[in-house]
Amino acid sequence: MERGSRLAGWLLFWSVPAALGGKWLPSLTLLSGLLQLLVALLLFGRVSPRVRTQALCLSGLGLCALFAAETDSAQLLKAFTQNQAIIAMLAAVGFLRIVPLPDSGENLPVGRAALWKTLFGIHWFGAIINFSSLVLFGDRLAAASGTLHKQQGQVLARGFALAALWSPFFVAMGVALDQAPGASLTSVLPWSLPLSQLLLMFTAWWMVRERNVSLAEFRGYPCTLANMRGPLLLAGIVFVSYWLAPRLSIVSLVTLAAPLYSLAACYGKGPAQRSLVYIRRDLPAMGPEVLLFLAAGLLGNGLAALINWGLPDLALPLAGAAAASSGLAVIVLLAAVGIHPVVGIATVAAVLSATAIPSEILAMSYLMGWGLGVILCPISGTNLLLSGRYQAFAGGVWRAQISFVAIAYLFCCAWLFLIEYCG
Repeated sequence: MERGSRLAGWLLFWSVPAALGGKWLPSLTLLSGLLQLLVALLLFGRVSPRVRTQALCLSGLGLCALFAAETDSAQLLKAFTQNQAIIAMLAAVGFLRIVPLPDSGENLPVGRAALWKTLFGIHWFGAIINFSSLVLFGDRLAAASGTLHKQQGQVLARGFALAALWSPFFVAMGVALDQAPGASLTSVLPWSLPLSQLLLMFTAWWMVRERNVSLAEFRGYPCTLANMRGPLLLAGIVFVSYWLAPRLSIVSLVTLAAPLYSLAACYGKGPAQRSLVYIRRDLPAMGPEVLLFLAAGLLGNGLAALINWGLPDLALPLAGAAAASSGLAVIVLLAAVGIHPVVGIATVAAVLSATAIPSEILAMSYLMGWGLGVILCPISGTNLLLSGRYQAFAGGVWRAQISFVAIAYLFCCAWLFLIEYCG
């Protein structure tokens, strides 16, 4: 078992350069996905029964949907490698663990200020370095016990997901602008950025007023200069690199920058030995993430294939903000039952394409659907990471987030009508 665990660590490690090379040689993308599939098989017996059951159910449903939609072999291979870039990025970002902490004995801050700093910190770092910010913040918060409390998970999930409303580095922005012809970043950003900050303030207010929650016990991220130096530097490297090479995705840049930064930060402190320990001990512990992300990729592709295979031609008897609000409701409801917002947006876009909706309102509704849907969807990357890596939301994602998402949805609908009124 120990030999298989070490082999899994090395296979996962080599999937990282393969994923990066896939940008120029597509066959390496398939290789990266196959290496991660082998990792999942090797580590299957080492994960908890709950994760195994969830992964099997998601994979089974996804495969059934793929076969029902008469998927060809090329689409099937794509389904198996759908999330290989995200898995590779998680493995690469994990290298940050080898960086010596400036003050490992420092206690985590507690109370209302800690909640506000953590919420806005994960939001703004996430807006730039995307998914890796969850690992940076999550690993630090879970350093003592290996787990996150429900409130910590809620803060990280909400603060991060709401960055999808405005960040150009999120896939959400590209999808929204693509599905809303005529909309642009400059026309959407003046509306989406203020909305995200208002929802962040509402999140903090909501959690402060939530019953049975003692704010004095909330432990947040230590946003001191020493602790933020690493995330700030990494965010700066990624941002400048993206500005110099916009053809490279943020995921690819983070996957490359995180290990290089970690090795440089360990210069003179045994970087090779620290890296070996990480590959042999820490990477095999990623079994839950690998299994869940591979399974979620299968399910997402299966549902998308079914929708594309048999989506009826529909049209709403509504227009403007009312139609956009209805579409937003569909995206959020689909997310609640486990259908990722990217699939929900594709479904709604097919229906709303013939409806009279201003492009900015349509794009905003898609960004809102992505942000709220990611918070609520049990198989979104955010919730898979928080649940698989840190055992957050023991009572279920839906139970932890539904009240907040319901109120935020009403707020978003009011915002859409405000855009329509001002337009």
